[in-house]
Amino acid sequence: MKFLIIWGIICFLSCVKGDTPANCTYEDIEGEWVFSEGERESTSSIDCSNFTGPIANTFKISLRFPNVAFDSDGNKGFWTIVYNQGFEIVINYRKYFAFSYYEKNSKGNFTSRCDRILPGWSHDVLGKNWACYNGHKSESSYPSQHSHTQTHKSRKLLFEKLAHPINTVQRSWTATMYPNLLNVSLDALIKRAGGLKSRISRPPLTAPVHRDIKRIASQLPVEFDWRNVKGVNYVSPVKNQGECGSCYAFSSLAMLESRLRIMTNNTLKVNLSPQDIVSCSKYSQATLSLTDSSDNTRQGHQIQYHQNLLIISFLLRLRLPTQQQQLFRQSAFPLLFKVN
Repeated sequence: MKFLIIWGIICFLSCVKGDTPANCTYEDIEGEWVFSEGERESTSSIDCSNFTGPIANTFKISLRFPNVAFDSDGNKGFWTIVYNQGFEIVINYRKYFAFSYYEKNSKGNFTSRCDRILPGWSHDVLGKNWACYNGHKSESSYPSQHSHTQTHKSRKLLFEKLAHPINTVQRSWTATMYPNLLNVSLDALIKRAGGLKSRISRPPLTAPVHRDIKRIASQLPVEFDWRNVKGVNYVSPVKNQGECGSCYAFSSLAMLESRLRIMTNNTLKVNLSPQDIVSCSKYSQATLSLTDSSDNTRQGHQIQYHQNLLIISFLLRLRLPTQQQQLFRQSAFPLLFKVN
Protein backbone atom coordinates (compact mmCIF):
# COMPACT_ATOMS: atom_id res chain seq x y z
CA MET A 1 0.00 0.00 0.00
CA LYS A 2 1.32 3.36 -0.98
CA PHE A 3 2.09 5.94 1.67
CA LEU A 4 1.93 9.66 1.07
CA ILE A 5 4.32 11.81 3.02
CA ILE A 6 2.60 15.01 4.08
CA TRP A 7 4.18 17.98 5.77
CA GLY A 8 1.58 19.60 8.03
CA ILE A 9 2.45 22.82 9.73
CA ILE A 10 0.72 22.93 13.10
CA CYS A 11 1.87 26.47 13.58
CA PHE A 12 4.98 28.64 13.38
CA LEU A 13 6.55 30.65 16.20
CA SER A 14 3.74 33.11 15.63
CA CYS A 15 1.01 30.54 15.84
CA VAL A 16 -2.69 31.24 15.92
CA LYS A 17 -4.00 32.18 19.33
CA GLY A 18 -6.37 29.88 21.16
CA ASP A 19 -9.20 32.31 21.85
CA THR A 20 -10.51 35.40 20.15
CA PRO A 21 -10.50 38.59 22.27
CA ALA A 22 -14.28 38.84 21.92
CA ASN A 23 -16.26 38.84 25.16
CA CYS A 24 -19.99 38.61 24.50
CA THR A 25 -22.51 37.35 27.05
CA TYR A 26 -25.81 35.56 26.60
CA GLU A 27 -27.66 38.85 27.02
CA ASP A 28 -25.55 40.42 24.27
CA ILE A 29 -26.45 37.69 21.76
CA GLU A 30 -30.12 37.27 22.63
CA GLY A 31 -32.42 39.28 20.35
CA GLU A 32 -33.28 39.91 16.70
CA TRP A 33 -30.62 39.24 14.05
CA VAL A 34 -30.38 39.86 10.31
CA PHE A 35 -28.20 37.44 8.33
CA SER A 36 -26.94 37.67 4.74
CA GLU A 37 -25.86 34.34 3.25
CA GLY A 38 -23.99 33.42 0.07
CA GLU A 39 -24.77 30.58 -2.31
CA ARG A 40 -25.24 27.19 -0.65
CA GLU A 41 -23.07 25.25 -3.07
CA SER A 42 -19.68 24.78 -1.38
CA THR A 43 -18.01 22.03 0.65
CA SER A 44 -16.50 22.06 4.13
CA SER A 45 -13.26 23.41 2.66
CA ILE A 46 -14.87 26.81 2.08
CA ASP A 47 -12.91 29.84 3.35
CA CYS A 48 -15.26 32.42 4.84
CA SER A 49 -12.61 34.64 6.43
CA ASN A 50 -13.09 37.55 4.00
CA PHE A 51 -16.66 36.97 2.86
CA THR A 52 -18.52 40.07 1.67
CA GLY A 53 -20.76 38.56 -1.02
CA PRO A 54 -22.39 38.01 -3.39
CA ILE A 55 -25.48 37.63 -1.22
CA ALA A 56 -28.02 35.00 -2.24
CA ASN A 57 -30.30 35.02 0.79
CA THR A 58 -31.16 37.56 3.50
CA PHE A 59 -33.32 36.54 6.45
CA LYS A 60 -34.08 37.34 10.09
CA ILE A 61 -33.75 35.06 13.10
CA SER A 62 -34.99 35.83 16.60
CA LEU A 63 -32.89 34.31 19.39
CA ARG A 64 -35.03 34.02 22.51
CA PHE A 65 -34.85 32.71 26.06
CA PRO A 66 -33.72 30.13 26.94
CA ASN A 67 -32.45 28.71 23.62
CA VAL A 68 -35.32 29.04 21.14
CA ALA A 69 -34.85 30.44 17.63
CA PHE A 70 -37.52 31.59 15.16
CA ASP A 71 -36.86 32.70 11.59
CA SER A 72 -38.89 35.10 9.47
CA ASP A 73 -40.72 32.17 7.82
CA GLY A 74 -42.01 30.85 11.12
CA ASN A 75 -39.57 27.95 11.47
CA LYS A 76 -38.57 27.03 15.01
CA GLY A 77 -35.09 25.90 16.03
CA PHE A 78 -32.57 26.31 18.81
CA TRP A 79 -29.35 28.19 19.50
CA THR A 80 -26.45 28.08 21.91
CA ILE A 81 -23.70 30.51 22.84
CA VAL A 82 -20.19 29.06 22.52
CA TYR A 83 -18.38 30.33 25.61
CA ASN A 84 -18.05 34.13 25.13
CA GLN A 85 -16.69 33.78 21.60
CA GLY A 86 -19.61 33.16 19.25
CA PHE A 87 -22.87 31.27 18.82
CA GLU A 88 -24.48 28.47 16.79
CA ILE A 89 -28.03 28.33 15.44
CA VAL A 90 -29.81 25.21 14.16
CA ILE A 91 -33.02 25.98 12.28
CA ASN A 92 -34.88 24.83 9.16
CA TYR A 93 -32.46 21.91 8.67
CA ARG A 94 -29.39 24.17 8.61
CA LYS A 95 -26.63 25.04 11.07
CA TYR A 96 -25.02 28.47 11.41
CA PHE A 97 -21.91 29.35 13.39
CA ALA A 98 -19.97 32.60 13.66
CA PHE A 99 -17.64 34.41 16.04
CA SER A 100 -18.62 37.70 17.62
CA TYR A 101 -16.99 40.78 16.11
CA TYR A 102 -14.19 42.69 17.83
CA GLU A 103 -11.79 45.53 17.06
CA LYS A 104 -8.28 46.34 18.25
CA ASN A 105 -6.79 49.80 18.69
CA SER A 106 -3.16 50.95 18.55
CA LYS A 107 -2.74 50.46 22.32
CA GLY A 108 -3.62 46.78 22.15
CA ASN A 109 -7.07 47.19 23.71
CA PHE A 110 -9.96 45.24 22.25
CA THR A 111 -13.55 46.32 21.85
CA SER A 112 -16.20 43.63 21.51
CA ARG A 113 -18.95 44.52 19.04
CA CYS A 114 -21.48 41.97 20.18
CA ASP A 115 -24.17 43.24 17.81
CA ARG A 116 -22.13 42.01 14.82
CA ILE A 117 -20.41 38.80 13.77
CA LEU A 118 -17.29 37.94 11.85
CA PRO A 119 -18.07 36.06 8.61
CA GLY A 120 -19.36 32.63 9.60
CA TRP A 121 -20.11 29.21 8.16
CA SER A 122 -23.44 27.52 7.45
CA HIS A 123 -24.37 24.08 6.13
CA ASP A 124 -27.31 21.70 6.23
CA VAL A 125 -27.73 19.25 9.08
CA LEU A 126 -26.10 16.53 6.96
CA GLY A 127 -22.91 18.57 6.66
CA LYS A 128 -23.44 19.50 3.00
CA ASN A 129 -24.22 22.64 0.96
CA TRP A 130 -21.85 24.94 2.80
CA ALA A 131 -22.04 28.73 2.58
CA CYS A 132 -20.63 31.86 4.18
CA TYR A 133 -22.72 34.51 5.89
CA ASN A 134 -22.56 37.84 7.70
CA GLY A 135 -24.93 39.20 10.30
CA HIS A 136 -25.85 41.99 12.67
CA LYS A 137 -28.48 42.71 15.25
CA SER A 138 -31.55 44.64 14.21
CA GLU A 139 -30.72 47.17 16.91
CA SER A 140 -27.14 48.05 17.81
CA SER A 141 -26.00 47.34 21.36
CA TYR A 142 -23.52 49.13 23.59
CA PRO A 143 -19.99 47.88 22.82
CA SER A 144 -18.35 45.82 25.54
CA GLN A 145 -14.98 47.44 26.31
CA HIS A 146 -12.20 45.31 27.70
CA SER A 147 -8.43 45.03 27.62
CA HIS A 148 -6.29 42.11 26.56
CA THR A 149 -2.79 42.66 27.93
CA GLN A 150 0.22 40.48 28.48
CA THR A 151 2.04 39.74 31.75
CA HIS A 152 5.50 38.23 31.97
CA LYS A 153 6.51 38.35 35.63
CA SER A 154 7.60 35.00 37.00
CA ARG A 155 5.84 33.80 40.17
CA LYS A 156 7.84 30.71 41.17
CA LEU A 157 6.49 30.35 44.69
CA LEU A 158 3.03 31.82 44.17
CA PHE A 159 1.05 28.61 44.67
CA GLU A 160 3.11 27.46 47.63
CA LYS A 161 2.40 30.73 49.47
CA LEU A 162 -1.30 30.69 48.66
CA ALA A 163 -2.04 27.02 49.35
CA HIS A 164 -2.13 27.23 53.16
CA PRO A 165 -4.51 30.21 53.53
CA ILE A 166 -6.82 28.74 50.89
CA ASN A 167 -7.02 25.42 52.73
CA THR A 168 -7.53 27.24 56.03
CA VAL A 169 -10.72 29.03 55.00
CA GLN A 170 -12.45 26.21 53.08
CA ARG A 171 -12.61 22.42 52.81
CA SER A 172 -14.47 21.82 49.55
CA TRP A 173 -11.17 21.25 47.76
CA THR A 174 -7.47 21.12 48.60
CA ALA A 175 -4.98 23.59 47.17
CA THR A 176 -1.47 22.26 46.72
CA MET A 177 1.87 23.20 45.21
CA TYR A 178 2.90 21.52 41.95
CA PRO A 179 6.70 21.24 41.66
CA ASN A 180 6.54 21.03 37.86
CA LEU A 181 4.87 24.46 37.77
CA LEU A 182 7.15 26.37 40.15
CA ASN A 183 9.33 27.73 37.35
CA VAL A 184 6.46 28.51 35.02
CA SER A 185 5.61 32.19 34.70
CA LEU A 186 2.15 33.52 35.46
CA ASP A 187 1.77 34.40 31.78
CA ALA A 188 2.53 30.81 30.79
CA LEU A 189 0.06 29.46 33.35
CA ILE A 190 -2.65 31.74 32.04
CA LYS A 191 -2.02 30.49 28.52
CA ARG A 192 -2.14 26.88 29.67
CA ALA A 193 -5.51 27.62 31.22
CA GLY A 194 -6.84 28.85 27.88
CA GLY A 195 -5.57 32.40 27.62
CA LEU A 196 -6.14 35.71 29.32
CA LYS A 197 -9.87 36.29 29.43
CA SER A 198 -11.36 39.74 29.36
CA ARG A 199 -13.53 41.01 32.14
CA ILE A 200 -17.27 41.35 31.70
CA SER A 201 -18.03 45.05 31.91
CA ARG A 202 -21.74 44.49 32.54
CA PRO A 203 -22.20 41.31 34.61
CA PRO A 204 -25.71 39.88 34.15
CA LEU A 205 -27.97 39.73 37.20
CA THR A 206 -28.68 36.35 38.72
CA ALA A 207 -32.07 35.09 37.58
CA PRO A 208 -34.58 34.15 40.31
CA VAL A 209 -34.92 30.41 40.88
CA HIS A 210 -38.35 29.06 39.96
CA ARG A 211 -40.06 26.81 42.49
CA ASP A 212 -40.11 23.92 40.00
CA ILE A 213 -36.33 24.19 39.65
CA LYS A 214 -35.97 24.19 43.43
CA ARG A 215 -38.14 21.08 43.65
CA ILE A 216 -36.06 19.24 41.05
CA ALA A 217 -32.81 20.38 42.65
CA SER A 218 -33.91 19.09 46.04
CA GLN A 219 -33.94 15.56 44.62
CA LEU A 220 -30.30 15.73 43.54
CA PRO A 221 -27.54 14.23 45.70
CA VAL A 222 -25.46 16.58 47.81
CA GLU A 223 -22.42 15.62 45.75
CA PHE A 224 -21.68 13.43 42.73
CA ASP A 225 -18.35 12.42 41.25
CA TRP A 226 -17.90 10.24 38.15
CA ARG A 227 -14.50 9.27 39.55
CA ASN A 228 -16.22 7.44 42.39
CA VAL A 229 -19.62 5.95 41.59
CA LYS A 230 -19.96 3.23 44.20
CA GLY A 231 -16.21 2.81 44.01
CA VAL A 232 -15.98 2.79 40.20
CA ASN A 233 -14.05 5.44 38.23
CA TYR A 234 -15.44 6.45 34.82
CA VAL A 235 -13.02 9.31 34.15
CA SER A 236 -9.97 8.85 31.92
CA PRO A 237 -6.50 9.87 33.15
CA VAL A 238 -5.53 13.54 32.92
CA LYS A 239 -3.27 14.43 29.98
CA ASN A 240 -0.60 17.13 30.06
CA GLN A 241 -0.92 19.62 27.20
CA GLY A 242 2.51 21.07 28.00
CA GLU A 243 3.31 24.32 26.20
CA CYS A 244 0.58 23.93 23.60
CA GLY A 245 -2.53 26.01 24.28
CA SER A 246 -4.99 23.35 23.19
CA CYS A 247 -7.27 23.02 26.20
CA TYR A 248 -10.33 22.97 23.91
CA ALA A 249 -9.12 19.71 22.30
CA PHE A 250 -8.16 18.10 25.61
CA SER A 251 -11.44 18.97 27.33
CA SER A 252 -13.58 17.84 24.39
CA LEU A 253 -11.87 14.47 24.10
CA ALA A 254 -11.75 13.92 27.86
CA MET A 255 -15.52 14.37 27.90
CA LEU A 256 -15.94 11.86 25.04
CA GLU A 257 -13.61 9.34 26.69
CA SER A 258 -15.63 9.47 29.91
CA ARG A 259 -18.96 9.24 28.09
CA LEU A 260 -17.75 6.14 26.26
CA ARG A 261 -16.74 4.60 29.59
CA ILE A 262 -20.13 5.40 31.09
CA MET A 263 -22.05 4.13 28.04
CA THR A 264 -20.14 0.83 27.95
CA ASN A 265 -19.88 0.38 31.72
CA ASN A 266 -16.10 0.78 31.51
CA THR A 267 -15.67 -1.97 28.92
CA LEU A 268 -14.38 0.55 26.35
CA LYS A 269 -11.51 2.63 27.73
CA VAL A 270 -10.11 4.56 24.78
CA ASN A 271 -7.37 7.18 24.88
CA LEU A 272 -8.28 9.59 22.06
CA SER A 273 -5.77 11.81 20.28
CA PRO A 274 -5.98 15.59 20.90
CA GLN A 275 -3.20 15.99 18.34
CA ASP A 276 -5.62 14.91 15.61
CA ILE A 277 -7.93 17.80 16.53
CA VAL A 278 -5.08 20.31 16.67
CA SER A 279 -3.55 19.18 13.38
CA CYS A 280 -6.45 18.03 11.26
CA SER A 281 -9.58 19.98 12.14
CA LYS A 282 -9.77 23.22 10.19
CA TYR A 283 -12.54 24.28 12.56
CA SER A 284 -10.36 23.88 15.65
CA GLN A 285 -8.49 26.56 17.56
CA ALA A 286 -5.05 25.30 16.53
CA THR A 287 -2.53 26.04 19.30
CA LEU A 288 -1.23 28.91 21.35
CA SER A 289 2.51 28.62 21.83
CA LEU A 290 4.02 29.95 25.04
CA THR A 291 6.54 31.77 22.84
CA ASP A 292 3.80 33.41 20.81
CA SER A 293 4.10 37.17 20.43
CA SER A 294 2.18 37.77 17.22
CA ASP A 295 -1.32 38.93 16.49
CA ASN A 296 -2.73 36.66 13.82
CA THR A 297 -6.25 37.75 14.58
CA ARG A 298 -9.13 37.87 12.17
CA GLN A 299 -8.38 35.36 9.41
CA GLY A 300 -6.52 32.97 11.68
CA HIS A 301 -9.31 32.89 14.25
CA GLN A 302 -12.05 32.34 11.66
CA ILE A 303 -10.29 29.53 9.84
CA GLN A 304 -8.50 27.81 12.69
CA TYR A 305 -11.01 27.20 15.43
CA HIS A 306 -14.56 26.64 16.54
CA GLN A 307 -14.48 25.79 20.24
CA ASN A 308 -15.49 22.53 21.86
CA LEU A 309 -18.99 22.42 20.36
CA LEU A 310 -17.67 22.36 16.82
CA ILE A 311 -14.88 19.94 17.66
CA ILE A 312 -17.66 17.45 18.29
CA SER A 313 -19.10 18.28 14.86
CA PHE A 314 -15.71 17.46 13.37
CA LEU A 315 -15.57 14.14 15.22
CA LEU A 316 -19.03 13.13 14.03
CA ARG A 317 -17.83 13.17 10.43
CA LEU A 318 -14.42 11.53 10.79
CA ARG A 319 -12.77 8.59 12.50
CA LEU A 320 -10.68 9.86 15.40
CA PRO A 321 -7.41 8.03 16.08
CA THR A 322 -6.25 7.07 19.54
CA GLN A 323 -3.42 8.75 21.40
CA GLN A 324 -1.18 5.79 20.56
CA GLN A 325 -1.93 6.18 16.84
CA GLN A 326 -1.22 9.91 16.82
CA LEU A 327 0.87 11.13 19.74
CA PHE A 328 0.43 14.62 21.15
CA ARG A 329 3.26 17.11 20.78
CA GLN A 330 3.55 19.46 23.75
CA SER A 331 4.86 22.35 21.67
CA ALA A 332 4.34 24.01 18.31
CA PHE A 333 6.52 22.86 15.42
CA PRO A 334 6.17 21.28 11.93
CA LEU A 335 4.71 17.79 12.04
CA LEU A 336 5.56 14.89 9.73
CA PHE A 337 2.92 12.23 9.44
CA LYS A 338 1.79 9.53 7.01
CA VAL A 339 -1.58 8.93 5.42
CA ASN A 340 -2.42 5.36 4.50
